[in-house]
Amino acid sequence: MLKLLSGILLLAALLAAGAAYAEEVKISRDNFGVPHIFAKTDEGAFFGQGYAEACDRLFQLEMIRLSSSGRMAEALGEDYVEFDKMYLRYFPAGDDLKSLVSGLDESQLSLFGAFAAGINKRIDEVAGNLPKEFAKYGIEPEKWTTADVVRVWLSRHRYLYDGDEELRNLEFLTKLVGNYGKIDGKLIFDSIVMLNDTHTSPVIDGLPSTKSIKDAKRTSAADIESARMLAAKFGVPYGTGSYAVAIAASKSESGNSMLLAGPKFGFGNPPMFYECSLQSKTLHAAGIQSVGVPGLSIAQNESGAWTVTGGNDNQLDYFVEMLNSANNAQYRSGDEWKDISKTTHKIEIKGGKTVDFDVLSTENGIIVSSDLSDPKNPAAFSKRTAVSPKEIADSWMNTYELMKSSSSEGVVKAFKKYPIASNLFYINRKNQPLFMHTGKFPIRSAESDPRLPMNGPIKEKWTGFLPYDKIPISRIPSRGFYADWNSKPCSEWDNGEKCYLWGSHNRVDDIREFINSTPKFSFKDLDSIDHRIAYTDIYSHGIKSLLIEKLEGSGDPEIKDAIGYLKSWDGIRRVSEDGSYQEPGPVILHAWITEFARELCPELTGEYSTYAANAFGAPFVYNVMMERELPYDFLKGRTSASACESAMKKTIADLTRSKGDRMGSWTEKTSLSSYSSPAAAISGKSDGSPKFYAGNRASSVLMWEVNRFWVKGAGVLPPGQGFYGDHSSDQIELYNTRHYKTTLFYEEDVRHNEESSVTIEMN
Repeated sequence: MLKLLSGILLLAALLAAGAAYAEEVKISRDNFGVPHIFAKTDEGAFFGQGYAEACDRLFQLEMIRLSSSGRMAEALGEDYVEFDKMYLRYFPAGDDLKSLVSGLDESQLSLFGAFAAGINKRIDEVAGNLPKEFAKYGIEPEKWTTADVVRVWLSRHRYLYDGDEELRNLEFLTKLVGNYGKIDGKLIFDSIVMLNDTHTSPVIDGLPSTKSIKDAKRTSAADIESARMLAAKFGVPYGTGSYAVAIAASKSESGNSMLLAGPKFGFGNPPMFYECSLQSKTLHAAGIQSVGVPGLSIAQNESGAWTVTGGNDNQLDYFVEMLNSANNAQYRSGDEWKDISKTTHKIEIKGGKTVDFDVLSTENGIIVSSDLSDPKNPAAFSKRTAVSPKEIADSWMNTYELMKSSSSEGVVKAFKKYPIASNLFYINRKNQPLFMHTGKFPIRSAESDPRLPMNGPIKEKWTGFLPYDKIPISRIPSRGFYADWNSKPCSEWDNGEKCYLWGSHNRVDDIREFINSTPKFSFKDLDSIDHRIAYTDIYSHGIKSLLIEKLEGSGDPEIKDAIGYLKSWDGIRRVSEDGSYQEPGPVILHAWITEFARELCPELTGEYSTYAANAFGAPFVYNVMMERELPYDFLKGRTSASACESAMKKTIADLTRSKGDRMGSWTEKTSLSSYSSPAAAISGKSDGSPKFYAGNRASSVLMWEVNRFWVKGAGVLPPGQGFYGDHSSDQIELYNTRHYKTTLFYEEDVRHNEESSVTIEMN
């Protein structure tokens, strides 16, 4: 009888969200519209968070719920079928989702249910008077369930499945082998896409056809593009790219530990984060979280503050699946053919149409190749992440426990087994700043090359998982600080398939040298670090100075002029209102890097140019300039100085043809950002939002300082807290002028800055 009753209660939790008992919840709004939620219980606090988000972001919440359910086409039409496929390919639906949810911790279900109930309360209040976006697109918000919140948390981590580096690496290797032969092609590949220990690289054998690689890449790229479009059009959270700096007391002017958090999630109106503070008998925290998710991921409590950046680590593997030419519904597993598993989803399309979508899988994972019927394409690719949807769902509890932790040891206990690759930084009143790398990582067989797709069954290639006590943790920053920009956690850590990103010339090096060379930092000085990250050209740090050194003795008058402009440029990107560089330095440097890489290896163009220079740095270019020993000799007896000079001559000639012979006037357009609304993005028409140059600056910036008695913070979350009210754009000016509002945390500060308040009933 008890089991039956539990089952009935669980089913009710899945189908509807409501509070278990009545409780009054107060929501106080400050002068920036940030809600501060006061409740007796944690359920009450999350109920208030859901209600406040729905007041400010109801249309955005509905888009997030629909996209996380694979139902965008049902709401908006046939153009969004690919969005739905992206979700359904990787995450459970129907009975599988119910089974997953039923296995979650009961307290998590209760807290998720309370958050959903808060959203639903607001939906009830505005019935018949919905925000105009709903009428414009012919939809109405549906009531949220506990399962909806689980879906949103799952889809927030879909980037775990988005990586296609192994496919890109394989395609690049195949091209090099085709152009240079098996031996030299492999040596060139090892020199550009370097492992930590190149001597362990396997011999190339049995490469799949180029067509099959391109087919799998096309599907994977479509998934990535779909996620990006969802983010741009609807404010649906996507991606993980951030920076963080933790300053120890020894490096601080005040003798207090400090933290800078710079989550990078793009710009839009509304933003992808939501700010609030939560207070109950057991919970007191203030910070930000992805919209549609309860709790706070980057925040402070009464004892300390923390931020999380993307781990950029190797949790995903592709597998080559050899297909049966006589029956393409089978794949090779050892010495036998096995049937490919198929799950069919029916995607509803607005207007009454439906389309069937088959998700195919092998024992290794989900098949990403789109066409298995081509006899000239005898291979397919599957991919698997080390973290299952159930583990992703469970991981929210790690964040919840982190919010309540009061010491470094408590943080380690709460977050040590967080299964998703990330870098966590924590400061508190008593201890040195803490750094933790987190994630569940496969132990791969010795013959596997982590840069490339694998052959064979997963049970032969994954021999287990790395014990959590082997994952890097540091409790004492040796230099008095930690600085991270999706960086490699420690020198011993394997690079994985993104080898060309973690190299000897990396964007974080400039930040580390800047902090290291500054004797002490004040709380205000954290902004100077943020400014340097935002606007320093990442290639100016090491490449520019080394290039000047290499070409200092050139007798060519044009090269002397170019070097003069590089010397006079301090490495800071300055951009005019139309998005053009205001000086020729960056134009010359960027064009030279491209030309130098092309001269060393002509294949380093187009989509492969990122192997030479990318958003993280240019380790390959730097290694050759330094004349470091590489598996392949790219200089062919020349000095790196002569190669640099040859590339510079060609660069100047090309720029002269395209930009004229007045070197001092050379300029180039760069990317501008804007806070365009989802409505404008959907319609494709500009809403007049001004463009601005953000550089590499985060989409929101937060800072904290702690000592024995208090935790204080400041930050900016542009464009503003809401989308509908008076606070939809009041943080843009702060952001653009590098000002910050105080993070209100203590009750007396909230009362002093209160603009409005409301008390709601949770029942």
